[in-house]
Amino acid sequence: MQLIFFVCDKNGWSMNFRDDEGTVLDRFSKAKFFTEQFIPYENPTFNLFTAVFLVTLLPAAIIGAMKDLFSRKQTNHHAG
Repeated sequence: MQLIFFVCDKNGWSMNFRDDEGTVLDRFSKAKFFTEQFIPYENPTFNLFTAVFLVTLLPAAIIGAMKDLFSRKQTNHHAG
């Protein structure tokens, strides 16, 4: 998904949303955090989606990696 965002952002393409003026998506994407502080992309909507992906997917990836790491240590410890 980030690759798609990167290509779209660099080419000036944007998602074709319905008129989102005044909606929750519009308010969040135009928040100061997504327009001034967290700005990997020029498009604030891409910044919002990236932050949501980070919050939801990164913890699961870290937990999965830790489980995998600890299961390998236990398997190697018992095998030797």
